[in-house]
Order: sequence, then C-alpha cells, then structure tokens
Amino acid sequence: MLLSGTLFVVLFATVAQAEPPTEAWELLHEVTSKDTWIAVVWAADKDRWVVGGKNQIVDSLSGKLRTTLIPGLGVAEVAQVQKQVWAVGWHGAIWQIDANGPALMFQLRDTSIRIARDPDLLTNVGAAQIAGEDGVLALGMRAVFRPSGGNWQALPDDPKVRKSANDLIFYAKQASPPQCRPVSWRSFSGKFREGLVLCSNKKAFVLREHNASPLPPLPKGCRDLAQAVDGGAWGITLLCGSDSRIWSQRGDAWQRLSAPDKVHSISATHNCLFAASKRKVWRRCEADASANH
Repeated sequence: MLLSGTLFVVLFATVAQAEPPTEAWELLHEVTSKDTWIAVVWAADKDRWVVGGKNQIVDSLSGKLRTTLIPGLGVAEVAQVQKQVWAVGWHGAIWQIDANGPALMFQLRDTSIRIARDPDLLTNVGAAQIAGEDGVLALGMRAVFRPSGGNWQALPDDPKVRKSANDLIFYAKQASPPQCRPVSWRSFSGKFREGLVLCSNKKAFVLREHNASPLPPLPKGCRDLAQAVDGGAWGITLLCGSDSRIWSQRGDAWQRLSAPDKVHSISATHNCLFAASKRKVWRRCEADASANH
C-alpha cells in the first residue's frame, strides 16, 4: 500500500545494475474466483507459507496446499509472533493458523469496521499491525488485544490502544539518530521494535532495539515505500514505487530484482523471496542468497 499524505523526496541511490530478465519466479498459487483477491503473502520457509485476502486463506503449513473459505471477511496482515502464526483482517477478525488450518479467534461485533493494511503507524493510527509486545496482535484505532489472562477484548477507545501506538511512535523517534527526524516507519513482520525508519533529511536507518544502522540512499522510486522486509541472507528488501519494484540491499548499494507484474506484497525467508499480486503468488529461491552480499 502506498503512503498518502506524506511526500518523500529522497536522494538518488548508489544502485547496482538491475538483474537481467529471469525465469526464476515459480508460480505457487492463482486465484480463479472473480469475488476473491490476494492482499498479503507471508512465509516461514520455502515450503510453509500463507496467503490471505478477500473471502479465503490459502496455506501450506500442513505440508500440502489448503484453501479455507472466510465468506464476507478478508485478511489484511499475516505474521508470526512467539511461534504462532496470526492473521488480522476486516471487522477486527483474528485467526490463528497452524497445521490444522485457520481458526477464527475473534471478530468485532460491528461488521462495518475495517482494519486497513498500512504498517506505518507514524501516519496512520488506524493501521493493522501484528506484534508481540504485551500481547498486542493488532495496533491502531480499532486494536484487538489478547491480555495475559487469555480473554479477547476489542477496546477501540481504551487508553491501552493509544498507549501501544504511542509507544511505537515514541520508540521510532527516540531510537533514531540525532540527525534523523522520523517521518515514516515500516516494522518488520511480527517485530514491534525492529524496522526501517525514513527521515526528513532523506536518510534511512534500520532500527533494532535502539541500535540504528544506516542504509544506502534509497532508490528514486522508493519515495513511495510500500513494504520493507528483513530477509536474513537476502538482506533488507524493499517493495516500492507506483510500478511495484523490488530492491535488495547489496552492501552499500541497491539492486533491482526482476519481479512479476503488479506485486503489492512480499515476504522473505533465508533463501527464498515470495511475491503476491492481486491474483497470483510466486516464489524464487537461490542456493545461497548470502553470496550476493
């Protein structure tokens, strides 16, 4: 999802040469129903992944491809927190997903409420965010919690909701270097205090528990940053620009990766990169992705 209301003017990056056209992407799944589309892809490893969107969840956590229908609902975000895979969706719906399939754990009574998928809590306090801090599974104006007592609660106006969002905003500002005034934040999947922060002076940093590591100047198209993932051996990988380009960090430069058309969600494991468009999900794997760094 592209940011709205905030314009970033970034420096031209030291950009490595783009990959030549490749057939490395493998089609994993394609939506055929006209009333169904894909919103997000998440992967634990090469063979275990989850795809969520309107009316269905598709996963391979059991070792085989499985489709679960969720009529009238949709998934906005998927992440793993404390060894459990969670999905957050429309109307405050939350699923726990394991080898037995998705289990609907909670849903707001007011079905007119939708939680948008926008991981930037600095500009969208109604964002959907899955994190493992204090039992919070979704952050934002319509947050859903799982307190330590095990009871699910929907507290849209509760101070705990505002505190969780404010804590993350405060952390991004406090942990950023002195020369950085944060204007945008992208949390890594399932991580409350790990992510990428963009600064008003056009610089970018990776924050991990108050440790800030500078990134090379972002590619020109990344003034519209849709997603940032930490791909382990893949390094920091970005999905950005109106043309949905994928960039991977290569030392002090960025390399544009060949990618399928109209990608709007990515996920990275040790040696595999997953990408999803509205109707298709792909995977590309390398024997040793770390060799590119």
